[in-house]
Amino acid sequence: MPPEAFSGTYSFSSDIFSLGVLMWEMETGNTNPGPSGQDNQDVTAVINWRKNGGIPIIKEDGILVHIIKQCLQYDPQRRPSAVQCVEFLSQLQQHIPSYKN
Repeated sequence: MPPEAFSGTYSFSSDIFSLGVLMWEMETGNTNPGPSGQDNQDVTAVINWRKNGGIPIIKEDGILVHIIKQCLQYDPQRRPSAVQCVEFLSQLQQHIPSYKN
């Protein structure tokens, strides 16, 4: 859940944050990028963790990691647009060998 959602604010940038979480989960195989958020205390911990620059740890580097980090920006204004995400992912696709059956 994007940080701004805890205050009841949703936008296209919220969806971009969610895309970043999804890509992070796919890249790392992990489903918990920070504190669990299971109760009010944990929700506050998640907000503070993200607000203070907490970006999930990704050991690899490259285009995908760059996209993930951009999508997970705490400030919704700093997240890329959907069009920019498509452009980034298109660049990434060019570096992946095609799979042939």
